[in-house]
Amino acid sequence: MNDPDAAQPLPSDEIKQLILEIVQDKQGCKVTELLVELARRVQSYLKLLSLLEQTKAGGLTQMVDELVAKDQLIAIEYKLASMPYKTKTFLLPAGTQISYERP
Repeated sequence: MNDPDAAQPLPSDEIKQLILEIVQDKQGCKVTELLVELARRVQSYLKLLSLLEQTKAGGLTQMVDELVAKDQLIAIEYKLASMPYKTKTFLLPAGTQISYERP
């Protein structure tokens, strides 16, 4: 049976909701983990292609930034000593308490 929704791109509100659900379900995750889980949860090939196009165009990053700006997510950006040229991001559900202690 053909799904009439299969050919429709995912609306950004639906993607944002998926992002929030994934981060909550995983109790925090790296952005790369988020992408893998988004791909797993998207049901159709065409929706997956739409999601990948948004990712390449920076749309997914923009959606995460919007969720952080609205205090719906917490983003921790960091650089590993072994890769100082690359910024990594870890996402946490809103309301998470964070503390940092230097050794």
